[in-house]
Amino acid sequence: MKLNKRAFSLSTGILLGLAIFVITILFVIFNYEGKQLGKLQGLCIGYSVTWWGAFIGLLWGMIYGLIGGWIFAGLYNKFEK
Repeated sequence: MKLNKRAFSLSTGILLGLAIFVITILFVIFNYEGKQLGKLQGLCIGYSVTWWGAFIGLLWGMIYGLIGGWIFAGLYNKFEK
């Protein structure tokens, strides 16, 4: 069974983006320090553990998910028999 690269990468991007968004919002609501999430600042330009940073993390998560999903689906299709 081959994977549809476009559908797989889009779903991976949406999932990763929403995961970063929801986790950041929860950290802000419950007033956690966010040292672990703060490390995303090295990968995502403009990201911080704030309300605005949650939206930036959503965008970056979608971008990384799209790229990672596209690569994974391509490799899966290549090695799938």
